[in-house]
Amino acid sequence: MKNKELLINLIQQDLKHNQLVIGLDKIGLEGSEMHNLRILEMVSKLMKVPKTLQEDWTKAYMLCMEEAVNYQITNRGESLKPLAEVCFNRLKQLIKKSEIP
Repeated sequence: MKNKELLINLIQQDLKHNQLVIGLDKIGLEGSEMHNLRILEMVSKLMKVPKTLQEDWTKAYMLCMEEAVNYQITNRGESLKPLAEVCFNRLKQLIKKSEIP
């Protein structure tokens, strides 16, 4: 599996997990505070996000996570694949923009 595919799959799984924890929050079970898989950190390391960009990059990542609630919940999260690809491309563009002098 190529790095890009791996990253998109990780983001997709984090989106699916986010759907679950937001659902738990909605019924009063505080899922987002108790169940963090720390996928954001793995994706950040794999994408080699510069420290100077970390805050903006994390905000962009979290905006994608918030969008997951607008997608159909499926067993394997297949409905989230397009969003994972969009998220990956947004994050990659942020990194590229930061590299331009």
